[in-house]
Amino acid sequence: MLKRLTIYILALSLLVLAACEKDDLGKTRVDDISDEVYEELVEWYFFYETQKIVTLELDLDSIEWYKDTPQYEQAAKNAENYKARPEHIFPNDLYLRGDDYTETENYYMKKLREFDLSMRVYDWDESGEKLVLLNEEEYEELRDEIKEGLKIKDSDDMFGKYIE
Repeated sequence: MLKRLTIYILALSLLVLAACEKDDLGKTRVDDISDEVYEELVEWYFFYETQKIVTLELDLDSIEWYKDTPQYEQAAKNAENYKARPEHIFPNDLYLRGDDYTETENYYMKKLREFDLSMRVYDWDESGEKLVLLNEEEYEELRDEIKEGLKIKDSDDMFGKYIE
């Protein structure tokens, strides 16, 4: 009986341990970043990626894709507090709150701003039919650094479904 109870307790402990190790978005995967800030950083990452796709593909039907998201609803609620339009707060108010962020949080906030700027320099390709990034290498380096550093998974993308 004691042996059976010990095995049962051990199996239950392993199940609890496995459940605790589940890597859900919203639970930070990086030391020195709070859960809330982690989720917001990931939202900014996928917002920039989604905007790049919409911009470079000139998908005018998708230009206001963000208005269908829960993040936009929250931005609309927060807009009055910041005396701003929801579009200026979307996908979240991370950059507006003025919280006392950790060194790591500040680092990734800065990297995400650089990432955004790297995507704002584009022009028509030689055929004149397609927009291309002029600094694709810088964009890719920043994308990879942020994605690897924050341990972002493609499955974390909360915005891609809005432009499919």
